[in-house]
Amino acid sequence: PGGSLVAYRIVVENIDQLAATGVVVTDVARVGTTVISEQSIALGTIEPGERREVMVRLLLPRGFSGQQLRNEATT
Repeated sequence: PGGSLVAYRIVVENIDQLAATGVVVTDVARVGTTVISEQSIALGTIEPGERREVMVRLLLPRGFSGQQLRNEATT
């Protein structure tokens, strides 16, 4: 319901054989929602086979009910 906090867990995994450098996760809030946590999170270097998790929290707008919420993040 509106006014509620929603948390998303975003998993970033390096499946390559080389280290991934300068990794940044960017999460853009859906129109009408408010990102409570950071929108861009610098993860730095992720070694081969390494996994990192990021939690993103959104505040739903008042009146938000019975709707599907889709969240997209990019790295």
